[in-house]
Amino acid sequence: MTEPESPLAYLSSDAQEAALVQYRRPCPWAIAGLILGLLSFTALYEEWLYGLPLLGLASSAAAFIALARNENLLGRKAAWAGLVLSWFWAAAAPAHWLTMRHLVRQEAKEVAETWFDLLRTGQPHKAYQLTLHPKSRQPFDREEALLAYYRQNPRQHALLWEYVGNGQPRPLQSQGPHLVRTLLALGDKADIHYVGTEAQRRQDNTDEVLLVYAVSFPLRGQRTTFFVGVDMKRYLLDREQKASWQIVRAEGGIHPRLLEASP
Repeated sequence: MTEPESPLAYLSSDAQEAALVQYRRPCPWAIAGLILGLLSFTALYEEWLYGLPLLGLASSAAAFIALARNENLLGRKAAWAGLVLSWFWAAAAPAHWLTMRHLVRQEAKEVAETWFDLLRTGQPHKAYQLTLHPKSRQPFDREEALLAYYRQNPRQHALLWEYVGNGQPRPLQSQGPHLVRTLLALGDKADIHYVGTEAQRRQDNTDEVLLVYAVSFPLRGQRTTFFVGVDMKRYLLDREQKASWQIVRAEGGIHPRLLEASP
């Protein structure tokens, strides 16, 4: 009695090869590397997700090793795709993160220097608005409207009076009125220079930046300098994700850690 022939015996060599492919097992490392590579773009949004492209690189490398050891495994194309995607996002994510940090610092510097200029030019009623939360801030592009706002709101007028150092300093802000009063008194005699960023962090949709400035002025024929720390917050308040800044605290007479760290 003869044994029945295999169905593959009636197929051409190319067809037999195609039929046998379905019996080759896919490499799990290649699949994992591809999935991680596809998800690696999320590292642009959260720093802690930067581990995804690194894991994708490791999984793709493991896939190539497994494929080289076992010819019956499938997944070389998936391993290459996962490797390329993971490598691209592993390079793009930190570049994006560093660029965003730089842009946030530049925004903060523009607002801080506007605040300094307003005080140097004798406009504390405008500088004070930058210390308020953006939602409760009054626009100060129209002088008469802003002055009318202070006249019609005695509480805000009293807070402004206190801000320039004409009242008792509020708790935890004893340096504020003294600094503001000093900058107003120095006027355009003060030279203000950016020293550096002492701290920068992001939490949810809020960025926090601590900038350090040097204020120099002539005193008894000599150049005198003191340092100012400007603590700022950046908010994204609307659907358009438009950024607004608040000067949370400005303190004079600080000792910058940036200078202590330099040789």
